[in-house]
Amino acid sequence: IMDGKGEWRLSPAYDITFNQGHNGEQSMTIDGYGKNIPENIFYKLGVLCELDKKEVQEIFSETFEALSQWALLATKVGINKQNSKEIQEYFNTLFGEYRSVINS
Repeated sequence: IMDGKGEWRLSPAYDITFNQGHNGEQSMTIDGYGKNIPENIFYKLGVLCELDKKEVQEIFSETFEALSQWALLATKVGINKQNSKEIQEYFNTLFGEYRSVINS
């Protein structure tokens, strides 16, 4: 988090924990979207970060690959089965929603 003086500090840990948010909306939005982010928004953000379409697709591919290891990692670090299953179901929804980014 950057303060008014332009100095950075670590954000609270709740920024990195799993939370589906109120009614599935995240508190941090992407171009005004808290969920169901249109695919073109990712490409628009890519341009702002000097990434081309292929690089955006590679980021999605690498992220999905990492998340596909979720069940194994959750078991390894001792996350209970109910929580692990809830998170996996959320990931499965995201995979379905954004798989076209990788395949377009």
